[in-house]
Amino acid sequence: MSVFIDCSAYMALVYEGSAAFLVMVQMINFSKIMKFDMLDVVIILQAMCKLLCFGVFAVGVVGRNKLLMRLWLLMAYLQIRWLAIGDVFITIFHYLFNDHDKSRQQFLQELSDNHGPLIGQVLTRFGIILIAYRFFKSLEPRKSKQYGIPLDQAAAELKAK
Repeated sequence: MSVFIDCSAYMALVYEGSAAFLVMVQMINFSKIMKFDMLDVVIILQAMCKLLCFGVFAVGVVGRNKLLMRLWLLMAYLQIRWLAIGDVFITIFHYLFNDHDKSRQQFLQELSDNHGPLIGQVLTRFGIILIAYRFFKSLEPRKSKQYGIPLDQAAAELKAK
């Protein structure tokens, strides 16, 4: 089972690497036309944050580092566009509980046209986060340097002495 988890973590790393490459290409193309106003700087900083996040994820997976994996999980949750997801839920809520002139098929078509790419990105992001979280849970607990045993067991032995 751990081989499957490790392979899936490396596949998630490949996906994040390709996404980071696309972010780099977008940064290069955007830097050619940017005018250095505040919005342009924020867009560049957002792209640099995504690249930093990929670097943390790469070192965490390859080095099997729990702290970096924990940090990446936090940054990955923060990168999800929660306000846009809220807009999707508000649209669905508005359709379900208000009088509407559209049929269900028209509503679903409009929802997929307006929010389809966002829903796909969010579901993909959640899948990558779940794979990374399972990999994070499969990492071994930190060992005591003195004894080579888990820290809680080493602490219990020291208290007993």
